[in-house]
Amino acid sequence: MDFETVRLIGRLLYYGLCVAAVLRGDRPLRYVGVLIIANALLSPIVQPHDDLRAPRYGVMAIDFMLLLSMALILLRDRRWWLVVATALCLMTTLTHLAGLIGAPIESRITYFGRLFWAYGMVAALAYGLVERELHRRNPRRQAEATVRALVAEHGEARTRAELDRRYLVATNPTEKARAAELSEALRQLTLTRERDGAM
Repeated sequence: MDFETVRLIGRLLYYGLCVAAVLRGDRPLRYVGVLIIANALLSPIVQPHDDLRAPRYGVMAIDFMLLLSMALILLRDRRWWLVVATALCLMTTLTHLAGLIGAPIESRITYFGRLFWAYGMVAALAYGLVERELHRRNPRRQAEATVRALVAEHGEARTRAELDRRYLVATNPTEKARAAELSEALRQLTLTRERDGAM
């Protein structure tokens, strides 16, 4: 296989995983997938192709915006794949800064370094997508993940009140069953925390 074939396969995987995250993922996966696609499409537009040694201020600005966006998503949804992807995005930005401050790094090394970090971000995104699919196929795990996210965002008391309200206003058996399933997952989470002494 020649280099161009490997490069084409790599790009197809890169964009394919991002599109899959946008189509099949939950909110953080969709946001990060869109951000990575936008970053990958905008970077060649602002990158000077004629001189590899020229500073890439535009690409650095785009990568910095990606880092800020992913950090904001991470503050809201704390998932380990998102932590890894944000850390890799930070490494990309630091690679840009190292080249700008005059560190003795050859431009090809920084190019391949940024490429490595970018594929690492997509690998973390792929793990998040696989994790999401596994949760989607297991309703009990999905209920536990939903309750954990609600408790992390709103606190236990507010989550309990919201689940009780959902159960009371449910108009069909499916909605009532879902609300009861979430309430049971919250009860199990509370028991686990009490047993572990976390409460």
